[in-house]
Amino acid sequence: MTPLSSAYQLGLYAVAVNVSEVPLIVNTAVREVMFSADASDNDDKKLSAAARISSLICVIIAGLLIGTVAFWLPFLFGMDFVEAIPVAVVLIFAVALGVPGSIAGSGLSARGRPELRSLSILIACVVNIGLIFVLVPTWGALGAAVATLCGNLLSSNGNIYFAQRFLGISWTSFYGIRRSDLSILRTLLVRLLTRA
Repeated sequence: MTPLSSAYQLGLYAVAVNVSEVPLIVNTAVREVMFSADASDNDDKKLSAAARISSLICVIIAGLLIGTVAFWLPFLFGMDFVEAIPVAVVLIFAVALGVPGSIAGSGLSARGRPELRSLSILIACVVNIGLIFVLVPTWGALGAAVATLCGNLLSSNGNIYFAQRFLGISWTSFYGIRRSDLSILRTLLVRLLTRA
């Protein structure tokens, strides 16, 4: 970013990235578990339910972050980083919107098609870099965040497209929330609370 914009804009982006990665904790945990589970038992319903439930949890976390970031970001990082707030909001959206495809990519890898996941990432990377050169000189950190959002959407939906085309899993099964998902989530919460 620094040849295209200032070190200050890079600092704003770095702060925003750290804030936006909080929902990734849930997504990474679910993705890794699903990789192992799906490698041993190719279950389309479990894979898509994991994507939807992980998305729901990440959207809730993202909503809490977006709703409160204006209060705690300046407190934690100082008033010099107030301009990182809109950048963080865009990056939080990028993370939340990429969750279904992340789980779909885990399924592709688990079922012996990791090259398709890599292809999605490669396409997204090329588009992301192109957008950085176009957007960062004018918009700075916000331009980099928009480039990341576009890259995440391409990568995520690329994985879902490949899951539909090569694994036969409907793309609609990765989106939305079902009553059965809420039941699974309630069971998981009860287990967690009883262990605590």
